[in-house]
Amino acid sequence: ILSTGNGESPGTAWEVINVNEEYSILKHLELEPESQLLLFVEGRTYDVITAQAKDGRERKIYFDVTLFYGKSEK
Repeated sequence: ILSTGNGESPGTAWEVINVNEEYSILKHLELEPESQLLLFVEGRTYDVITAQAKDGRERKIYFDVTLFYGKSEK
């Protein structure tokens, strides 16, 4: 997943196939999620998570959720 981008913008968003992958990456980066919003850009869907780093900095992390957004899990 980490090789699909850097998560800093919609153009470099990490491509994920479920929400668990998003939170696994946040945990790996030692980021604590604070808020989340959906962003729709040019036919793609992104989860934008605002998270707090251990050093107190706030970061916005972009995940491309186009592959699973709006599809029900079975």
